[in-house]
Amino acid sequence: MITTIQVLTIIITLGIGLFVLLQRKETVNRLFFAISLSISGWIASIVLFYATGNVCFSLSVYLSGTFFALFFLIFSFYFPRPFIRNKKNLIWFCIPALIIIIIISSNTRFITKLSFINGVLKINFGPLFYLFFAYFLIYCAFGIWNIIRRYNVLTKPNQTRVVVFIAGFILSIFSVILINVILPLLDITGFVNYGPLSILILVSSAAFAIVKQEMFEIHISISKTVAYMIIFCSLILSLLIVHTIIHFNYFMHMVFEVLLITFWVLTIPRFREWLQTPTTAKWIVNKYRPEEHLQRLFLALKKVDSVEKFIYVLEKYLKESIGLSNLESFLLQQDNNDSTWSFVSCATSVKYPVSKPFVEKLLKIFNSNKDIKTVGEELRNIIIETGIEPKNFLLPLHTEKRIVGFINCGKKLSEDAYNSKDTHILSMISEISCIILELLQPYENIREIFNKNQKIIYDNQRQLLETAELERMNNFIQEYNHEIRTPLTLIIGKAEEILSDKPNAKTLTSLTSIILTQAGRIQEIIDAAASMTILTKTDKLYPVDINEQICLALEHYPVSGIAIQKNLKASEKIFAVKNQLEVILINIIKNACESMDNKGNLVVETRDKTINNERFVEIIIRDTGRGIPEADLLKVYTPFYSTKATEGRGLGLSIVLRLVEHFQGNIEIKSDLDKGTSVYITFPAAK
Repeated sequence: MITTIQVLTIIITLGIGLFVLLQRKETVNRLFFAISLSISGWIASIVLFYATGNVCFSLSVYLSGTFFALFFLIFSFYFPRPFIRNKKNLIWFCIPALIIIIIISSNTRFITKLSFINGVLKINFGPLFYLFFAYFLIYCAFGIWNIIRRYNVLTKPNQTRVVVFIAGFILSIFSVILINVILPLLDITGFVNYGPLSILILVSSAAFAIVKQEMFEIHISISKTVAYMIIFCSLILSLLIVHTIIHFNYFMHMVFEVLLITFWVLTIPRFREWLQTPTTAKWIVNKYRPEEHLQRLFLALKKVDSVEKFIYVLEKYLKESIGLSNLESFLLQQDNNDSTWSFVSCATSVKYPVSKPFVEKLLKIFNSNKDIKTVGEELRNIIIETGIEPKNFLLPLHTEKRIVGFINCGKKLSEDAYNSKDTHILSMISEISCIILELLQPYENIREIFNKNQKIIYDNQRQLLETAELERMNNFIQEYNHEIRTPLTLIIGKAEEILSDKPNAKTLTSLTSIILTQAGRIQEIIDAAASMTILTKTDKLYPVDINEQICLALEHYPVSGIAIQKNLKASEKIFAVKNQLEVILINIIKNACESMDNKGNLVVETRDKTINNERFVEIIIRDTGRGIPEADLLKVYTPFYSTKATEGRGLGLSIVLRLVEHFQGNIEIKSDLDKGTSVYITFPAAK
């Protein structure tokens, strides 16, 4: 016998699936629609099979069950968000399903015998039934495990979606066991026809978890689930009473079932709200105790000293005490031009320009003696002109003479409509806000004056820094000219000596050698100074293998007479420019070799390093040279400073420091006299 419950379940399941599909054309929505189709086909096939006993409907049961398990498993890879890397891998899950479908379509051995004993249909399952059962159980279990195992890596809203889905799944399984196993064992068989209602629990919870864009807190999900479980049990109990009282007339039985279901559909939201509200709020404190909440809010707001802190405390109170969600605050700010105003979102800093007449009109509405709900409605009607989309409730923030802004309130976390009690509390909050904002006005004026003075101080400091930078550049140029002048004076002197004394060949060779040496020194100074400007180019940084660059640097600067030991263990890459990274390495290797007079040991190491959960690559270059005095360590990065008494002075480490900082790195030099020097360079690992 086909019952009203079964037909309604099929229609509602298809309706929910179509609703989800139309909400958003994404893969998870399409898969859910496919699941709802397979569930509807499954229920219809079971109903027709039990009504007719036709084996064709039996095969349809198994076909729809096969598709359901397959769609559910694929669905688990996309809910609550896609995480499958290669969609082609899903083909492997389709192969067992295809085999089952082929076997079902070509073989009737799933059900071997049908018989009616005492008016009850008896089914003897064939051997292939257990193959289908194993496939169905494995696919469904794997799908559930697939959803649960990613729970810890999901965001909070997605975690709540999983909780809603799993709660619906557990509740659905519980009701199936209750209706089809526990109650029949107690000789209560009148509920068997209501079995399809269990499917609606799973379908509804899954649909809600998919389409709900902003999930509420998990504890609210749990309280809602418990409330709906109580409602479901009450529904089953009421249907059982109807079935027990009116069992003699089939037509009257169906009429009463329809009326009862209609009654529950209309009363479920209120009944759920009544159940979900905590017992203490219902009976102990007479549903609401606004005086206590408002006193706590007033005490908290008394401590704030700025409008920004005021907004933060007020939003926190509205979320925690009243249970509002999706709040967005807007502050009214005046631009440099007195006639230009803007509402600025505290969350996104987006500006919505408004005119001065608009602000004056708004202030009249705020200062009217109308109730908060009417003010909110009038505010909603005109705030649309600014481009701001009003939500469920607009809470004005103002004083008698100025508008501070408003709070755009979304739904309540429980998703219930705003009632008279909520309006009363919001009205009192608005009045408290007026008082607090009046008290904040002197603080705001003082802060505005302070900020203006801060800007003046900042501008003065910036000018001082620019002056210091100019002075530093002036010193650099003077030092540069001095460094150029020294070898140039030698060149001029030796050239004049050649022209005036007309030396012999041996003396001429010696003088020419000195000239060439000093000319080479000038070339080095010019090249080094030019290198100081290489960071003015906007070079794009790329991932670079530091081990490979070290090997290239050692090839480009061949070392003789020095034992080189390489210990390159770094596996991470860094962001850098290859030729600039080579400048860093060659400068440090060159300094190390010169400090050892081309004899000794040079150790080059790389390794991965973790600091405060951040990944880095460290380069260590050690030599066994003469070392650097402690007093000179702080001066080694100064342009034209050198610790080499017999060599010319240059810009090597100045360039190295600038390049390392350009790559977001850090350099540290440690040295012991007559023992050697170690250079530690750390770069962030490429992500």
